[in-house]
Amino acid sequence: MNHLKSSNSSHAFLSWSLLLALSLAGMILLFICTSQWGVGASVDSIAYIGGAREIIKGNGYRSQISGSPITQWPPLFSAALALIGFSGIDPLDAARILNGVLFGLNILLAGIILKKYTNSTLTAILGSFFMIASHSMALIHGMAWSEPLFILWSLIIFLCLTQYLETGSKVLLFASAAGAALACLTRYVGISLIATGGIMILFFNSGNWKKRFLDCSLFLAVSFLPLGLWFARNRLSAGNLTHMDHQFHPPTWNFFASLFPTVTAWIFPPLWPEFLKNAVLITVAGLTFAGLIVNRSKKTGGADNSNWLTNPPFRFCLSLVFFGIFYFGMLIFHRTFADVDIKVSLRYMSPLYVTSLLFVLIILQRWLNPYRQHLAVKGLLFCLVTLLGFASVANAYLHYSKLYYKGTQYTSRKWRIAETMTKLKTLPPSPVIYSNAPTPIYFLLGQPVKRLPKKFDDEHVTKIQTDKPTTDYLERLSAMKVKLASKKGYIVLFNSKVSVKQKWFEIPPEELKERLSLAPVAELKDGVIYQVAQT
Repeated sequence: MNHLKSSNSSHAFLSWSLLLALSLAGMILLFICTSQWGVGASVDSIAYIGGAREIIKGNGYRSQISGSPITQWPPLFSAALALIGFSGIDPLDAARILNGVLFGLNILLAGIILKKYTNSTLTAILGSFFMIASHSMALIHGMAWSEPLFILWSLIIFLCLTQYLETGSKVLLFASAAGAALACLTRYVGISLIATGGIMILFFNSGNWKKRFLDCSLFLAVSFLPLGLWFARNRLSAGNLTHMDHQFHPPTWNFFASLFPTVTAWIFPPLWPEFLKNAVLITVAGLTFAGLIVNRSKKTGGADNSNWLTNPPFRFCLSLVFFGIFYFGMLIFHRTFADVDIKVSLRYMSPLYVTSLLFVLIILQRWLNPYRQHLAVKGLLFCLVTLLGFASVANAYLHYSKLYYKGTQYTSRKWRIAETMTKLKTLPPSPVIYSNAPTPIYFLLGQPVKRLPKKFDDEHVTKIQTDKPTTDYLERLSAMKVKLASKKGYIVLFNSKVSVKQKWFEIPPEELKERLSLAPVAELKDGVIYQVAQT
């Protein structure tokens, strides 16, 4: 008996050691890959980074550029960056630290969940490996985005919720509700987690209906309360809840058609043959579906399969299915009523990569476990895992190497070493800067920058109709000239050396120089810096 306990303890220690090692390996890998150029930053990152910078200054969660309260993005990610930033670290650098740690935690949590619900160290290691060797995970953790924090809350909720359904513990119920509340304050799509929790507590709880209703009500109240308070703040301070545009733009066929290519991009490099991608994914999906059906229909008489709906691993998988449905439904809703630019992409589908990975590994392990001694089954699994592993590593390598050698988006190498950017850092600071590429200046210099006014309304005028400028075009130029002159501001025009091209609706540089009486301060290979000429 003592020998058996010692063996179990040694096995548990080995499992934890391997999972921790993979977690640390993923964290270190990301830190190395972002060591030269930092995390990437997109247009959305302006709100996260700017909001954090304003919180550090004591101005609250508001836009650093316009000064208005931010409502389109919930505050928790920016608050976390600000918490690190109070130590003197800029929020853009704090995003690198935070997302690196979150990468390690997400890898570890995925492994713990798989170990718990499959009782297989090998399956847990595979899950952690596919978290590291994932283009989707490398993408979101290498950007100043809120998805990594959202995934952390999601994994915690799934784990606590399934444990609550198994034990009835009120502590776990509160933990699930708190996780859902934090997820909603990270991304509004966290409402899908609240819906998942409500469904699971109400219909897949072993208690009587009175207990189900009470616990479900408690879960909904705790999880919705912080979001409700946040919406009240938005309404009182900005006059809207989430900055929705209140227009109806339902998703087109392309929105749904991009779903399968996005799923294949989770694993496969873009240049791999389409027939191979499709064949492998269909095989995995077919095996998973077969495993689900077989596990459901098994009647072995053992406690493990006596009631599949109350069996913890399958109840956990069921919560993943409900979350997937609600999450994708929220994307459709957001696309229809809030943001026409929302599309099925690696970024927005990244939480579903994690839940799909857990679902597939749990179902396949439990189905194939009785046949693990069969040579044919071993051969099939070895070939499938080897192919998927190789494809996933090759695909993830593309992004990891890009992060290390070039960086990505507005904080990439080309912007950091741009001569115009370097020169602008050395000039006397001014609160007024206009540019045809304001975003990289904002991120790298930490100064509010405004985009140059448009000459033509690109939303309502076609490219051919370029003889009708916007009605207030000349008035805005006059006001801009006064600001530039009084504050000794700058106009920074980048060129094609940093991939900035003149757009048809923008004011031509020659016209800008003439109307604003501009004089060059510095003429460089990748751009020109102007000021209003002194008279």
